[in-house]
Amino acid sequence: MDNLHIEILRRLVSFNTVTPAGIDIMLYCKELLESWGFTVKIHQSENVPNLVAYIGNGVKTLCIAGHLDVVEPGNNWQYEPFTLIEMDGKLYGRGTNDMKGSLSSMLASIHDFIQQSSGLSIMILLTGDEEIMTNNGMHSLMNYVTHFHKSFDLCILPESCSPGEAGEYIKIGCKGSMNIDISSHAPQGHVANIPNNHLHRFIDTVHKLIGLHIDDGNDVFEPSKLQLTSIDVDNNTRNIVPSNIFAQFNVRFNNVRTSEQIKLMFEKLVPSGINSNIEVLSEPFIGCSVEWQAKLRCIVGNSLNKNVAVGTFGGNSDAKTLHKYMNVVEIGTPLAQAHITDEFILKSDIDKLRSLYYDLISGIASQNWS
Repeated sequence: MDNLHIEILRRLVSFNTVTPAGIDIMLYCKELLESWGFTVKIHQSENVPNLVAYIGNGVKTLCIAGHLDVVEPGNNWQYEPFTLIEMDGKLYGRGTNDMKGSLSSMLASIHDFIQQSSGLSIMILLTGDEEIMTNNGMHSLMNYVTHFHKSFDLCILPESCSPGEAGEYIKIGCKGSMNIDISSHAPQGHVANIPNNHLHRFIDTVHKLIGLHIDDGNDVFEPSKLQLTSIDVDNNTRNIVPSNIFAQFNVRFNNVRTSEQIKLMFEKLVPSGINSNIEVLSEPFIGCSVEWQAKLRCIVGNSLNKNVAVGTFGGNSDAKTLHKYMNVVEIGTPLAQAHITDEFILKSDIDKLRSLYYDLISGIASQNWS
């Protein structure tokens, strides 16, 4: 195996693409893909650059989608986050795991695949704002693409999604997401002269929300979960009861109950005098047909010579947009390595994924798509 996937990763990591990604990295990808024979267009939506590339004239089209933006590196890195560093079998750099490493493996495997004749066409979709998911990323790109390409069947995202080993999990959908904000307001006062401290009532409400059993999950989804993400009173004075207290929660929910049913469950726990606001960010979905799940599980299992799990573990991705147009799955790196300080991908994993993705594309090309 040559080092094409490593060299692509080295270049991708060298671009500081904290959301939104800049145009420079898209121009690099454009030049690279055009040198392989792809027709490439960059679609700019406000401050977000996106890219679509296409090759082939087959009746079957496989979409490969990904994002080039990353989260802020933060502090306390051992290494420069935007320089690829190899140390003890690990490749360090912001985005190596989520998702420039697996994307580099996918691109290299596409390069390997298109050296042979095939009845499979390939479309590559790259976005620049997946980490915050505005309407200027995949949503805008698909609106643009559908003006000249109407038929879609299957899409693979080489995303950071595995609960275990790289490549050994096929993510077929995602939980929905909702935000819950609650707040309480009362006159500020001295602690010696507050008969009913509204903070106590507020904390009791927080505990009730945290303790609520939403559901038990089902065969496809884990149980719905609520997580407290912030409590703020903005008070550094010990003998004052402050006027305001705020709390924020996020709920990842499955399809056992509708978002409206879950909202009602929470609203019943919030007493009068405490304000609440519930915002549904996305609904749960299964993005891949049973037929394609079986085909992909067989291809990946044969490539790795082991049984491969299928499920909905993990967070949101551009699949939440893409599943409205086509079957979509995610196959990639361990989620535990995403967004961490000193983010890395194992050298063995990036090699493994290049081989797996080649087998996956070849296997898909041989499938009956009817």
